[in-house]
Amino acid sequence: KQWYQRRVAITAGLNDLNKINPLYQFSLKAFNVIFHNSMDRAEASEELKIRVENLIDSLTYSVFVYTTRGLFEADKIIFTSQMTFQILLTKKEKSTDCDSALIPL
Repeated sequence: KQWYQRRVAITAGLNDLNKINPLYQFSLKAFNVIFHNSMDRAEASEELKIRVENLIDSLTYSVFVYTTRGLFEADKIIFTSQMTFQILLTKKEKSTDCDSALIPL
């Protein structure tokens, strides 16, 4: 479940990039390369839960680094915010209610 939720957050963030700028297109082939590289880089663990967490963190970081490398500077903060909100939403740490997301003045 945790793995699926993070995958949803990552793919949603990547899919939304073309809404920022139509130039941003990411292929499944590129994602597969990042995916396999992140699996190799993830810290090993004998305990399954820790191993899954390490894999999730490694994939998230690898996708973030790969993606931000190809973005215009002005769009990096937007992408970072989108990814953060998507991850928080999947963890149920952020409400989907727009009013609760606003900072009171």
